[in-house]
Amino acid sequence: MLNYTISDAVLGLISDELCQLILTINIASISPVLSLIGLGGNIINIIVFMSQDFHDTVNISLLALAVSDTGTVLNNFIIDILNNPILVHSEIFIDPQEFQTAIAGLPIASFSRIASWITAYITFERCLCVVVPLRVKRLVTPKLVVFIMVSIYVMMFATIIPEYMTFYLDWKYFPDRNKTMIGMVPRKYSQAARGITFTIITFSQFLSIPLIILFTVILTAKLRQKSKWRVKTTSGADRALKNMNKKDSKVIKMITAIAVIHILCYFPAYIDLLIVITVVEFYILGHYKNSFLVAFSFSNVFEAVNSSLSIFLYYRMSTKYRRTFNNIFFKIKFID
Repeated sequence: MLNYTISDAVLGLISDELCQLILTINIASISPVLSLIGLGGNIINIIVFMSQDFHDTVNISLLALAVSDTGTVLNNFIIDILNNPILVHSEIFIDPQEFQTAIAGLPIASFSRIASWITAYITFERCLCVVVPLRVKRLVTPKLVVFIMVSIYVMMFATIIPEYMTFYLDWKYFPDRNKTMIGMVPRKYSQAARGITFTIITFSQFLSIPLIILFTVILTAKLRQKSKWRVKTTSGADRALKNMNKKDSKVIKMITAIAVIHILCYFPAYIDLLIVITVVEFYILGHYKNSFLVAFSFSNVFEAVNSSLSIFLYYRMSTKYRRTFNNIFFKIKFID
């Protein structure tokens, strides 16, 4: 995905020097730090959600989301390391560009789309809980949610299989460096399968993000309606129902915050994909190579931001998460 070997023949709007500077800041400095924070935070999230009640479908979905975020930041960190200037310009026996594409570039594409579809599902489920709450509680069972989460993982990982079928890692000669290194060796039928993964991933991203936006808008509108309704309920008999709906509103606010952060952080990647399919030369070997590298370096940073914020968001907005977190890591009973 990202490479520090910048060609002098680039015709893009960004100079080689500026491109090198931005990549060094984003990939060698900011992104690795964010990825490590996100990796530690999401491991903690997994521990916390594993300790909670799996009868709550939201916990199951958030656990699945934490696993996908862990995969995202882990592969993002691998990409950052392999694109570090020190490693790129060293006498290493692998080609960093091709090696990172094989071991981290393709998996991160799956984990990112998994996160998008899980976020879309969570917002969709919350919409149903607001619109038809009684039916949802009967139909959306923990077993069904587990099945949906597993299905999302299986389908998204299946999308990168065609790409892995087009190459294998082996020693090969690189004329531009005049040396033999481990890289991606194409198979005989690689041209027939090439592009299938990119097409599926692009379609998936173009569908999931608009769905998240749609469901988030619905959730926000419904949350405002419920807030107005709670103000009007004043009788003693209504107070219990009022408190119950207050808990639901807290969950909706947290889910809405998760969705908004996801939309903002993945929007740069969304725009990058849109440019890739509309501008022929906007890719790593095209005339706008520098612009491509800079754009996707920012996308990597924002994806790391998305995965790193979750632990702070959960701790701030979820009483249940704070209580479990404090019981596990501080051995104290949390009183909200």
